[in-house]
Amino acid sequence: MVNPNLSQLLTQGPDGLENKLIKQTSLNQIKENGDLEFSGQITEYDVKPMNISTGDLATQNRLTISIKAKYTNNKDHEQDWEKTFTEYEDFDSNRSLSDAEDALVTEIIKKLADDIFNASVANW
Repeated sequence: MVNPNLSQLLTQGPDGLENKLIKQTSLNQIKENGDLEFSGQITEYDVKPMNISTGDLATQNRLTISIKAKYTNNKDHEQDWEKTFTEYEDFDSNRSLSDAEDALVTEIIKKLADDIFNASVANW
């Protein structure tokens, strides 16, 4: 499965990492030679059945998104890291992914942005 907007939403969306960094820190965004650098790739976008009930039917599904992120602190390379962050949201199996996807992705992006933010600049 592919969500063509996911990368942009995660970086530049209203709940994305760029907005979080701008709103919650005194950092300014520049194109090159910055103090901090972020890069990453989406490594998982998957729906799996959850809470199997009688007759092997799922009562819920889970959308899981994983991001492999790299953080470089050009002021202190001891703090550099490369990590995978995974978040998910469950939804009723009587709803299709296309019906639930926008709300699910919004919530997952908030969680992923928080995770990456906390791992990188929370104690800056």
